[in-house]
Amino acid sequence: MPWLMNQPGQGQQVVGEVYQVTQSQLALMDQLERISHADGYQRMAIKIKAQVSSRIFTAWAYLKPRQQLKQQWIRMGPLKVFDERHNELYKPKKR
Repeated sequence: MPWLMNQPGQGQQVVGEVYQVTQSQLALMDQLERISHADGYQRMAIKIKAQVSSRIFTAWAYLKPRQQLKQQWIRMGPLKVFDERHNELYKPKKR
């Protein structure tokens, strides 16, 4: 299960993608990430640095608290980049 953990001052920098979305698209993403559920993600503003321009700006990210991670879920990581090779290992948990 891929996720970013909310552990300020710990971990490593990661590479990701940033998208500009509308408020209605953001609301749909919130539903997808289950932010209103106890086991869902938390949407938080984070500072990021663009790779090409080195510009620093704020973006929304979906993170989880460390205490939600169960040891048996860990297959690898932490990862700097989550790509298609890793995506093949992802199996959604049954609800």
